[in-house]
Amino acid sequence: MNKFLRTYLPAFSMAFTFIILYATISNIIAGYSKDRFCFFILQVFVYLMVSVIVDWILSFIDFSKYIYHFIAEMIILYPITIGVAFIGKWFAFSAINITWYSCVYILIMIAIHCYFYHISKRQADEINKFLKLRNKR
Repeated sequence: MNKFLRTYLPAFSMAFTFIILYATISNIIAGYSKDRFCFFILQVFVYLMVSVIVDWILSFIDFSKYIYHFIAEMIILYPITIGVAFIGKWFAFSAINITWYSCVYILIMIAIHCYFYHISKRQADEINKFLKLRNKR
């Protein structure tokens, strides 16, 4: 399971992303931008890049607990997410849709942060185990 989480899942995600981006850009250049889906994929890519940059900037802040980093990132990215969704016309704006997509946003953020928290905790445990073994010698 550890190899799957460290190697296969990230490799699969990166390969999928690059293939979709290549197909999207090729379709736009060739004029096959059916139903604005190609532009949607590029909007999602730019949004994810902004999310990564926000997370990177937040990594320079020394939060005393991981939950504080999570809350700060959610608060910063939420208006960006809703703004991109509005500009990109990802869904019809109504109170019910904003509520629904806000709940989806929160669930996705929780899932992503739980995944990375679990991975970093596992890596720290492995490092500590290695250090204990080294100190016993």
